[in-house]
Amino acid sequence: MADGKTNIWKVMFFAVIAVIFLSVLILFFLLSDSNENSDKENITTEDNENFNEYFSVQLTRQQLNRLLNEQIDEENVKVDFGENISQVTTSFEFMGRSIEAVMELEPEALDDGNIVLHQRNVSLGNFSLPGSEVLALMDAQADLPEYVNVQPDNNRILINLDELDIGDNGYYIQAETFKLADDDIVFNVGK
Repeated sequence: MADGKTNIWKVMFFAVIAVIFLSVLILFFLLSDSNENSDKENITTEDNENFNEYFSVQLTRQQLNRLLNEQIDEENVKVDFGENISQVTTSFEFMGRSIEAVMELEPEALDDGNIVLHQRNVSLGNFSLPGSEVLALMDAQADLPEYVNVQPDNNRILINLDELDIGDNGYYIQAETFKLADDDIVFNVGK
């Protein structure tokens, strides 16, 4: 029984991470050809002197939702970025009934370009679950990448984008803003 619950939360967590990563990666490859001949100088960010920004990708909530849900279309997971929170929803069959599991996260871009997902609510059917316990279970049971740091005591998940190397040429992603209420989601890509 515990394995079934673990797999649901594991799938939901990896779906959010994969969707964010894949959306930025796809946009990077789509836009990289158009920016190769740019005369613009590389700009060094104030927060990380080693990061040279090549271009930025700006998205609205609607664009991000469409992009993420297209990427996970075959999975039994739905991601919805609302005005204040991101809601990850999945369902599974238990004793002939469909049970819905929902995790609500509030994303935030940190000054260092990383993303923190503040866990706000976790529910299984009509039951609210203790978020710190779900995150502790996820941290203990899930095989997470090194750049993902689950912090159950703080009810958050830290995604260290600065530890995530994209491609063979050492490209990195930094989150500049992730303000859902303002419809302002911006990622920088560079070296």
